[in-house]
Amino acid sequence: SLKSIIKLEPIAAMIILLVLLGYSVKTIDRNKVWKNNYSLYKADIKQLSHSARAHYNYGTELNNQAKINLVPAQKKELAKEAIEELKQSITIFPEYQDARYNLGEAYKTLGLYDSAIAIFRYMNKHFPDYNLAYLNLGMTYRDIKNYKQAIIPLKKYYEAHPDNFMVNYLIGDCYGHSGEYQKAEKYLLDANMLNPGNQDVLIDLGTVYGFQKKYEKSLSFLLQALKLSQTVNVNLLKNIATTYNFLGQPAKAREYMQRAKAINPAI
Repeated sequence: SLKSIIKLEPIAAMIILLVLLGYSVKTIDRNKVWKNNYSLYKADIKQLSHSARAHYNYGTELNNQAKINLVPAQKKELAKEAIEELKQSITIFPEYQDARYNLGEAYKTLGLYDSAIAIFRYMNKHFPDYNLAYLNLGMTYRDIKNYKQAIIPLKKYYEAHPDNFMVNYLIGDCYGHSGEYQKAEKYLLDANMLNPGNQDVLIDLGTVYGFQKKYEKSLSFLLQALKLSQTVNVNLLKNIATTYNFLGQPAKAREYMQRAKAINPAI
């Protein structure tokens, strides 16, 4: 404390005060930079150009900024810069798994799905215990509508995380798009159990049961999904109308189709 310093010999006390003053000046300078992660990591790069961690931090933050940027040109530039920073991090430390994973994420942000897939496949081969790479590989295949290919890494992730809501939903969704409705049903029901009332899951279950001609079950899930809608979903209303038709209830079918046309007369 200051009182204990004053009790020391004058010269010793002066030295300690100067050291403390130096620390306080550095803290003040640092606080000027520490406005947010972006400015902090950008400042670090200038002083730590040979640090894999510094390039990783800055590249990751650049990609985070790119993801939320709504201006296409700015989004593109941020993602491109993120890729260069993350590549530099890997060049310095090739075993840096988080940097390689985030490089795949940055490629996705830029819309370079083939490059992202190559990164995640590399990680699956060389870092097989990095489970998120399986999940993101599956999600990337799903993004480009390669549903059957997506299922393979998603199920690999599922082996380690069978109670994860997201992977159950994604596998069910991919099976549904692949026309394997019974398999889709199994994973979607599990997803609904893990996270009851998720609208996407309810719509997918309604669709899967519809394709299996289990119209009562289909209608039940579609109506549950409609109750959860924050905004009116025209396609959902049309699907409900179609299901009522299959159930031999034309009056109800017309009611829901009229609701859909009131929103979009072009349908």
